[in-house]
Amino acid sequence: MILTDNGSEFSNPKCIENGPDGKGFQRTRIYYCNPSAPYQKAETEVGHEFIWRVAPKGKSFDELTQADID
Repeated sequence: MILTDNGSEFSNPKCIENGPDGKGFQRTRIYYCNPSAPYQKAETEVGHEFIWRVAPKGKSFDELTQADID
């Protein structure tokens, strides 16, 4: 997950998602919050922190079952 703001470094999402040439396999996805809903970013950050509790940095998701994820 990539959390963005209005900075110019996020103005070319295809390059970030697919690599320097903007082509190739998709390695990530960028989602932008609605301009009139600043609370969306905070809610996303809270969700990200919850994921870290389940799978701390360095822990592989390969070890998790669907029940763990649910």
